[in-house]
Amino acid sequence: MRAALARLPDGDREVLVLRHLEQLPTAEAAAVLGIGQGAFKSRHLRALQRLWALLREDFPGGQS
Repeated sequence: MRAALARLPDGDREVLVLRHLEQLPTAEAAAVLGIGQGAFKSRHLRALQRLWALLREDFPGGQS
């Protein structure tokens, strides 16, 4: 997981860290980044999709 996170672009990693490691609510995480909640949700979803793609590369026999 850490290796995949390290390979993400900085913006993706920042969104995931704020939301999941820092456990900030969406509104607070969006405020930290200076963006709206809708924009944060979009970035969060895209970051999760990129993370999943990296994990699938690392573990090709895993579940889809």
